[in-house]
Amino acid sequence: MLADLQTLKRTVSPPKHPRCPSGDWTVVESELGFAVPTDYKEFIATYGTGSLQSFMHVWNFLDVPDGTDLRTAILQVTSEYEHDLRTGRPIAFEPYPRPGCMIPFCSTDDGNYLNWRAAGEPDSWCVVAYDCGSGRLIPAEGVNMVRCLALLARKSNPFGDGFCNVESFEPPVWYGPRD
Repeated sequence: MLADLQTLKRTVSPPKHPRCPSGDWTVVESELGFAVPTDYKEFIATYGTGSLQSFMHVWNFLDVPDGTDLRTAILQVTSEYEHDLRTGRPIAFEPYPRPGCMIPFCSTDDGNYLNWRAAGEPDSWCVVAYDCGSGRLIPAEGVNMVRCLALLARKSNPFGDGFCNVESFEPPVWYGPRD
């Protein structure tokens, strides 16, 4: 995992002063009902709260507005997946907070999400993209969160034609506070 973070750092420089890079992960994990992957914690410690290329917003669970309930925020997002399932789209997932559920950690300006599939140990969770245009959940088996971001930043979309247009990642790719 550390190698993935080093790869990402070569492509996307971390902010000099990341916003909210540390905090009490036990409180976050208790509220979520799940431990979170180590690479996510390392990413937050290095990059903090912010966005990749100003349109891909990585959620920092250590930096949520006062009064925000993480479970409610997750359920709001995953209710879109449930709606797609009810309308007949071939989308398979377990509802939050069951094992195997989707836990979103990143959103885009055009309504797409990156999720973890919370099956097994957190460090083995793969990233699953939700493409709102097609109503598809697209897994990137064996790809963790930091590797996923590094691939996207290098214009190598692990989701094929889904999730986002990697052509928007023109060098220099940057990460910083959301506008």
